[in-house]
Amino acid sequence: MEYLESWLKHCEGHLRASSHLRYEELVRLHIVPTLGKTKLARLTAQQVQALYATKRCEGLANGTVARTHATLRRALGEAERLDLVPRNVAKLVTPPSARRSRPQLHTFTPDEARRFFAAIQGDDLEVLSILAITTGSAVASC
Repeated sequence: MEYLESWLKHCEGHLRASSHLRYEELVRLHIVPTLGKTKLARLTAQQVQALYATKRCEGLANGTVARTHATLRRALGEAERLDLVPRNVAKLVTPPSARRSRPQLHTFTPDEARRFFAAIQGDDLEVLSILAITTGSAVASC
């Protein structure tokens, strides 16, 4: 979205340097790669919601996704004020809470555990892997 670049340039003189840097980073790393090909006037709340869900599945913390939402909401608010969009679709989307969330955990079934133990037999990390599996350590999944 070309608009986001011009919005960032406009904001530069009105923000602390650290805030501007954070906005620029969120736009460059998270918003533009996902929504960059979408025309500003065609952006939907569903696309914004999908952006947040994608970023959570990529492992971004809720706080980072919430800051991404705040940045997009602010940029689209300015676009609405300038009459570039009919409404701020970011206002229609509920971002994740900025507080930490517990990841979804996936545990092995007994059959998966047997196959895993057979696959790692003789590996340098076999003992560590067995310890992790048998003590309840788990891997977060999306």
